Amino acid sequence: MKLTKLFFIVLLATVLLFGGQAEAGGLKHLGKHLEKMGQNVLHATEKVVHVLKEVKDLTKKDTNDS
Repeated sequence: MKLTKLFFIVLLATVLLFGGQAEAGGLKHLGKHLEKMGQNVLHATEKVVHVLKEVKDLTKKDTNDS
């Protein structure tokens, strides 16, 4: 239910922002922002995976030592 409302609000905002534009300037600008956010998420995920892998290795060493 909440996801449907969120989707509807995002769709409505997109139509209101870009409905009257004849050229793709606004959409291109939005696409660049979305791409940048995606890159940030990717880099953050790569960092987290690396840290979690090290933590897992450390806990594995701790259990083997005892």
